[in-house]
Amino acid sequence: MKRRSIISVACLVMFVLMLFSGASAAVKEITIWSWGALDPTIVGLIENSWPLMEKEFGVKIKHELFPGITETEFVTKVVSAVRFGTGPDVIEANDITLSTLASEGFLEPVPSSLAKSLEEKLLPSYRTAPYLWDEDGYKKAFMGTLSVDAGGQVVWWNEEMYKEVGLDRSPRTWDEVFEFGKKLTKYAADGSIEISGFFVRTAGGGGGIADKFTPYFLSAGGGSLLKIENEKVKANFNTSAGIATAQFYLDVLYKHKIDATGIPGDVGGWIKGQTATVSARRFWVPMNVQRNAPDMYPKLRAGPIPVAREGLKSITTSHIYGLAVNPTISSERKEFIWKLCDRLNQFDMVKRRTIDTLNWLPYKEAVTEAPFTEELWQEALKYSENTLPRLEAPKFSVVQAILGDQLNLIFAKEKSIEAGLSTAAEEIRELYEDVVLKEL
Repeated sequence: MKRRSIISVACLVMFVLMLFSGASAAVKEITIWSWGALDPTIVGLIENSWPLMEKEFGVKIKHELFPGITETEFVTKVVSAVRFGTGPDVIEANDITLSTLASEGFLEPVPSSLAKSLEEKLLPSYRTAPYLWDEDGYKKAFMGTLSVDAGGQVVWWNEEMYKEVGLDRSPRTWDEVFEFGKKLTKYAADGSIEISGFFVRTAGGGGGIADKFTPYFLSAGGGSLLKIENEKVKANFNTSAGIATAQFYLDVLYKHKIDATGIPGDVGGWIKGQTATVSARRFWVPMNVQRNAPDMYPKLRAGPIPVAREGLKSITTSHIYGLAVNPTISSERKEFIWKLCDRLNQFDMVKRRTIDTLNWLPYKEAVTEAPFTEELWQEALKYSENTLPRLEAPKFSVVQAILGDQLNLIFAKEKSIEAGLSTAAEEIRELYEDVVLKEL
């Protein structure tokens, strides 16, 4: 009896030691997969966070990057690995990629306690960011922590160029876009545009076109790109708001001629002085300018997405990356990773991933610290106050590609607005024909 008691006490002591040690004795290494190349934001994890986490938790963290494959190929790789039990413990990816995996049953929902704790640490408009759709069409938290957030889309403008023509702020309405744009645009002798007054995304990949189109549509009272009718997902952009937004783009290009497809605009063009205004770009812009063109950084200012008319609300969208868990790993490993995520959500670790690497994340404590207290960052935060997650449903990358491809034809005047939006709406109906969704 004494021997059994001694053994029982010894087992109890070992259990308590394991419970309060940094990591379970069985968890010696965890593997993380990320789609993409090493960039300054991922450095916040790999170089600034993992060494400390390895020391605290007594575990080896192996973070593998996959820069040479497409997003679809990455999803296929994860799915195959999870099915055959060779997958990573953790997947780090953007909301659209994680949503695809979650809706097919390839991610583990986050415990409610961790989800609630994370929500409380985020800015109000970002608290639904960790939520994705499960196999049954219901939204659940699937991200244990946020890794990268490009922030809400806003307008970025060149203060020096604006002052030269007597302007001290960016346009607030579509009419002001035309008015300000005419003052800012520089023309060559043949009438072609040398410097764009107001750059809008009208060419390139369909997903990018639709992504930049969305905040203008929302700021025209569009509500959402998609809607649910009888648990079926349908398009909601082939409406008066969608038609008006597409016409706004056409007016920028052809009626007022303050931008043109093919002009080197966007952030690269802004840095080179080829455009005075870049519309609908997220919070990576200041970081990009500061690193690649520090002499241009003092000229950079932020403004809201212009609304269709006075009285409407400026609305924008965010782009979130997070850490999610492979559902086939052991419960012991899951529990360990949830603890790791909770630790990453504590301010000292958030600081390592944001302030120390200029990676903006919507944690309440982080945005009140330098450098995010600078006027530029505070402007961007103010003007993106009404931020919605860009992700509206599973398969949303396909939705954006479908809509963007049709918008491309519309902006090139190869298709009418009504015909293009109708075609996109029909393709989206077919896309979701066999999908049941309870909520957007």
